[in-house]
Amino acid sequence: MNNPTGAQPQQLAGVDATIARVRTLVAGLCAEKKETVTEDSELLLSGLLDSLDVVNVAAEIETGLGTEIAPIDLTIENFETLPAIEAFVRRLAAN
Repeated sequence: MNNPTGAQPQQLAGVDATIARVRTLVAGLCAEKKETVTEDSELLLSGLLDSLDVVNVAAEIETGLGTEIAPIDLTIENFETLPAIEAFVRRLAAN
């Protein structure tokens, strides 16, 4: 099977597990604020996540991938929606 990311199957499983944990974490953080998160929820601009929440999400990604996120990558674009976070995790894993 051709894999466009170049990642090995074991790496993909780790990436998928990390994404699942991040989604669960984000849903929990929003639930604490009595909010529901959807695929198109604007997490930062709407205030669903604050800066401390982003640090927690970033820490989960770092732990899951065994890598560090550069401060320059802690951007609104990378953390604004669940699909944006997922794309960011996949880019990190591919590097």
